[in-house]
Amino acid sequence: MPPDRSGADDLPPSLADAVAEQLLGLSRDEREGCIAALASAHPEHADALSRLGRDLDGAAAMLAATFAGVRPDLPREVGGHRVVRVLGEGAFGVVYLCRQERPVERDVAIKVLRPGAGDQRTLRRFAAERQVLATLNHPSITQVFDAGELRDGRPYFVMEFVDGPTLRDYCEQRALSCSERLRLFVSVCRGVAHANARGIVHRDLKPANVLVVDGDDGPLPKIIDFGIAKALHASVSGAAVRTDAGRVVGTPGYMSPEQAAGDVERIDARADVFALGVMLYQVLTGSLPWAGGVAATDTDPERPSQRVTTSTTRSPTTTGTRQRLAAELRGDLDWITLRALSRERERRYQSVAELAADVERHLRGEPVSAGPPSWRYRLRKLARRHRAGVFVGASLGVGALVAVLALAWGSQKAAEAADAETAA
Repeated sequence: MPPDRSGADDLPPSLADAVAEQLLGLSRDEREGCIAALASAHPEHADALSRLGRDLDGAAAMLAATFAGVRPDLPREVGGHRVVRVLGEGAFGVVYLCRQERPVERDVAIKVLRPGAGDQRTLRRFAAERQVLATLNHPSITQVFDAGELRDGRPYFVMEFVDGPTLRDYCEQRALSCSERLRLFVSVCRGVAHANARGIVHRDLKPANVLVVDGDDGPLPKIIDFGIAKALHASVSGAAVRTDAGRVVGTPGYMSPEQAAGDVERIDARADVFALGVMLYQVLTGSLPWAGGVAATDTDPERPSQRVTTSTTRSPTTTGTRQRLAAELRGDLDWITLRALSRERERRYQSVAELAADVERHLRGEPVSAGPPSWRYRLRKLARRHRAGVFVGASLGVGALVAVLALAWGSQKAAEAADAETAA
């Protein structure tokens, strides 16, 4: 008996297109999360979406059984580059590890559109990704070297090959300290801020889309996959990436509320701030903020300092280690993370540069803008940073102590003004 297709048939065409685009090429777990997120956004079609998910699970199982162990031969070359192996595959593209032999010898990654995936919308998006990457030049963003078309007309582009683990795997494999994780995160933020400043919103930021390599100056994150990036200005990469109004594109669990609702006109750099907040939470605690799973992004997450006391996903997991980590996260990092994760755009950091600046202030022991605005908190932070001056002031009397704190306060305000100017 053929599978029940009434789920797909009951969906309006716009939603059916969005579902098809998102579910192709996903694993079963990813597919379940995506359908749950779509059902949350469109409760009136929850039953139809659930039936469609079951149909796709059955079809995937049948295909896996039929073609187990069968794989088409790799192409020998792409654009004059010798193909070594497949690095990754998506619904519409394949990324190969290739060897370039002229004019220089190096390994490169080449993204090629899949055969048969050449409808106009997919071609526009592929071309937009290629153009977006070509306009960006930052150490934390993968670099595009070349582009072209195969004999059958399929486009491709040649990128820097990044040979490293994902951000989360790197942090766990190296057992990085909290401050080391934060410094890596700041580097990611600087790359995203570079793209935002040039009118590009990534829209799919997650640990899997950030690889880390060891460089001469320490670990360096590399942001990959700008396939669903949005141009805030049509002149950046043409109107191609602005044609998905009403479509939900992104990864469930990392999408801001406005992105999950398909509200394209409201998606700006603050959507990337939200995704970075999810990443920061995950890098610090080892788990996503949403206790109810990726479909529960409308719930308020626990403070990171609370989550690490119960989570077993971040190693090491001894009670003493959890308590020490909770103490590190309590306060500044709780406030920074939760501000980035605010469901209301106006309550988030208004730019990725602001988020990065607050993390850097925390690393320097300075008051963070996300902290409670009480004068006691700011004076306590100032006293901690200026211990010697406070000690001398206290020994000389209250008047001297007030003078020392006043000088420190003035220095702090000047530093905050400099930070604001840099972020702008």
